[in-house]
Amino acid sequence: MSDEEIARFNVLFEHIDAKVTAIAESQAVVIARLDRHDERFDRLEARFDQYEARVEARFDRVEGRLDRLETKVDAIAIDLTETKGRVGRIEEHVGLSGARTKKRRARKRPRKH
Repeated sequence: MSDEEIARFNVLFEHIDAKVTAIAESQAVVIARLDRHDERFDRLEARFDQYEARVEARFDRVEGRLDRLETKVDAIAIDLTETKGRVGRIEEHVGLSGARTKKRRARKRPRKH
């Protein structure tokens, strides 16, 4: 190879070396940014896990309250059914049910001797 060809290849190698260096530097910047993003995502994931745990705990409490409320409503429904039966018997006894009832005869008062 002649000195001229060697000089030409050296120029080309320097040009290639400059391009590869630029690519390597930009790659290092991209990697640094990705590392920062990974850290941010890890923090966000931890916060999300905390929120998820809090929501689940609150949901469990609400679910328990709803179960207790349902039990109370069922008990009230049973009491109401019993009360309706009692009221119906009272209405019947008093004569408010609309059904004809036997009229009671007035009691005779005992005579005074």
